[in-house]
Amino acid sequence: MRRVWEGLGFLFLGGAIAFLLWTTVPRVVGDLRYGDGFVPAESARVTTIRCKVWGGFIANNCVIRYTLRGDPVEHEIEDFRFGWAPDGPFRLMQHRDVPARVTTDVSLATVWNRASFALVFAGFGAMLLATALGALRRRMRD
Repeated sequence: MRRVWEGLGFLFLGGAIAFLLWTTVPRVVGDLRYGDGFVPAESARVTTIRCKVWGGFIANNCVIRYTLRGDPVEHEIEDFRFGWAPDGPFRLMQHRDVPARVTTDVSLATVWNRASFALVFAGFGAMLLATALGALRRRMRD
């Protein structure tokens, strides 16, 4: 029974890390790739901002919800980074050529922090996978 719980623990933790990377990496890569093309947003408006600090001061995530002019759907940006949550106003930024590509000035200013956060969690995921595969390999030999 213990092995079942260990397996479920590995599966849950691995799934959580994969989900975090799945939602974080595309925005980080987009901000790195298109960072120079962002200008202050004229057709987007912030509706809510919520930031949480995890582990006292180790990491934070901010969720910014916004709407685009002419689009009734509320969109969301979520950033994970190390350190305290940023304080002060967030300004929405739109890409000059693709107005639907939206980020914030804080996201652009902390893009390398966000990239290092994603790399650290990718490393945790790789270590977890290596540990799980090693344990599985040992059990198959025994």
